[in-house]
Amino acid sequence: MGVLNVTPDSFSDGGKFIDLDTAVLHAKRMVAEGADIIDIGGESSRPGSDPVSLEDELARVVPVIERLSREIAVPLSIDTTKPEVARVCLQTGASILNDINGLRDPDMIQVAAQAGVPVIIMHMQGKPKTMQENPVYTDVVTDINNFFVDRIAAAHAAGIQEIIIDPGIGFGKTLDHNLEIFRRLREFSSLACPILMGPSRKSFIGKITGLDVADRLEGTIAAVTISILNGASIVRVHDVKECKRAAMIADAVVMDSIILNGMHVQCHLGITEEERVQAQEVIVDLRLSVDMGRAREVDHIDHTVNYSTVHQSILKLLGSRSWNLLETVAEAVADTLLQTFPIQQLTVRVQKPSALIQKHVDWVGVEITRP
Repeated sequence: MGVLNVTPDSFSDGGKFIDLDTAVLHAKRMVAEGADIIDIGGESSRPGSDPVSLEDELARVVPVIERLSREIAVPLSIDTTKPEVARVCLQTGASILNDINGLRDPDMIQVAAQAGVPVIIMHMQGKPKTMQENPVYTDVVTDINNFFVDRIAAAHAAGIQEIIIDPGIGFGKTLDHNLEIFRRLREFSSLACPILMGPSRKSFIGKITGLDVADRLEGTIAAVTISILNGASIVRVHDVKECKRAAMIADAVVMDSIILNGMHVQCHLGITEEERVQAQEVIVDLRLSVDMGRAREVDHIDHTVNYSTVHQSILKLLGSRSWNLLETVAEAVADTLLQTFPIQQLTVRVQKPSALIQKHVDWVGVEITRP
């Protein structure tokens, strides 16, 4: 996704593409460099920015969308928090709605539902004007995940089916919050929505490298690569040519994956006598990296992993003995699956909902990746 800011005050390229012909030329250049989507915004959302009027935003984006919808072949996304801007732009030629406010406005939900277009739901704590003033989370990934669960449910209730989620790097997050999102990005895969990441030239890169916004290309490429390796389907960038090349390498490395989440299993697990005597519930989540090429070609179960057989193997394993530690359970599950199925790599997460410490934390669990 190539960024086209037709604003005078965006943090990185404010004022560069405010002229219509210049904006159109830049969009065409990004498409030639490999952009699959052009994201057009007429209101800056940089930290500390002030909102603009409806009239000003429409005057900035509508002429650009009108031109580009006729002159380029890739989809256009409208980046706005205003329902009326979204409505006009979707009628004019945009085919994706990118709402940094996360569909929290009921009118925006209605606009998106009526248009029947894919919607990007982004997480932002607070408003752009004040969002970087001491943002606080109980657990940043869990809190964002809970936000998405709520917003996805609201979207589905309105009839919106195609949803993309964006954790909102730099939108109401400290450096540590942003890095934690990168580390744990795969946790959002349980929501079954494509993940978008927008790290391009952001301030967290400057805080790590000490470099100004004009000198953050290498940091952006690293962040884009990490995003893709950790499960992002879309990366939103200013430097399309360079990031496209990095994405091609990352895509070649990323393996096909089968996701099996929420397998509930009863087993004897714990270090106290009571826990070992009475069977308890554990929840097993799996990410299995396999070569699906032949399965996609012939559409036959013999060329992929049979989910039911995986489930039965785990039931048999965990019921075969008593266990002291979640760590041992996770390792045993990994060993069994790697020995039984054509898996190149897997991630196993084992959670214990009834752990004694549960009332003090969101969940207790162990996650390992092998090999």
